[in-house]
Amino acid sequence: MLFWGERGTGKSQILSYVTAWAHEKKWINLTISNHEDLVGGDFDILRHKNGLYLQFNLGKELLLDFKHANEQFLTEFDVDMTYYGKYDISGIRDGEPEPNPKVWDSLRKVWSDSWKENLLENEIIDQNAQNETLNYRLSDKLRDPKKLIEIVDAGINDPEISVSAFGEVLE
Repeated sequence: MLFWGERGTGKSQILSYVTAWAHEKKWINLTISNHEDLVGGDFDILRHKNGLYLQFNLGKELLLDFKHANEQFLTEFDVDMTYYGKYDISGIRDGEPEPNPKVWDSLRKVWSDSWKENLLENEIIDQNAQNETLNYRLSDKLRDPKKLIEIVDAGINDPEISVSAFGEVLE
């Protein structure tokens, strides 16, 4: 939902009512109270080999908020192991299309990954080393979770798997 309007018109109050209603209906929800955290650039950013930008500490903060809002449900829900372990460290599910496919930009007459051509040798070495370091997923570290809260806690305790944990929980 998106609410907009002048200050003091009741936007936050409506969202509070909707959140309370969702809890009464036993819906899992995530309230983002400060959107600037998502776009402010205050968290370290890494570029994954698939082209997505990763913000592990932002993932951790979102998991903390998610846990706070849904802890009772997360402690009750069992992990369905037929779905578990399918998300890589960047939050992409196995078998999903490439998140940043190489495409031709006819306006600029350039390929979407042409930025790679301008990397310096040391940047290429650093990028390759980073890709090797980030070549795992949550299920490599948390093999057999029983409850969803275990997945959330793993992502909070190790921010590098927070994005993968978020994908696993939402599955």
